[in-house]
Amino acid sequence: MGLFSSYTQKSSEKTAAATAYLPAMNAEDESGKKNRPTRSRREAEAARMAALHPKLTKRESKERERQASAKRSAQRLAEYEQAPERVLMRNYVDSRWTLTEFMLPIMIVMLAASLLGSAFPTLVLGVTIALYVMAVGAVINVFFAWRGFKDELQNRYPGTSTKGLLSSMLSRMMALRRLRNPGPVISRREVY
Repeated sequence: MGLFSSYTQKSSEKTAAATAYLPAMNAEDESGKKNRPTRSRREAEAARMAALHPKLTKRESKERERQASAKRSAQRLAEYEQAPERVLMRNYVDSRWTLTEFMLPIMIVMLAASLLGSAFPTLVLGVTIALYVMAVGAVINVFFAWRGFKDELQNRYPGTSTKGLLSSMLSRMMALRRLRNPGPVISRREVY
């Protein structure tokens, strides 16, 4: 019946956790008996702690710290970007056409045209005037967009602070639609 016979555990039944941190602990000879003395409690605890807290080189510890810092930073940024006022600002900008989003490509064309200044001096004068007109138009565009956004923000979320939103709005308005981060979730002229 085997009710009072001694229990022997087969090596296939051992858990992976026990073999993970001490491979020498499970050394057995052909008869199934261990070929070393039982470890002391201090040795067993030291082996478990070594598995939990491995000794890393300076390079490995710096790499782990860098990865942990990048993960924390990305998590904080994601939480910051999910604030309702920031989502409203992004949708407000993404739902309309703005002059400032075309400012960068137009400035690149103007810069290329100004390089032809030695051959066409009047072209440089026209490019300079156009640059100033575009800068004034962009300032006016941002001014009216900011006023409209503040009104919308106070209608939807009364008493919400606008701290930091103007610079975010300006950078989002200046970026091309495809290059905005986070990407637009609504199309132009869509109700948000």
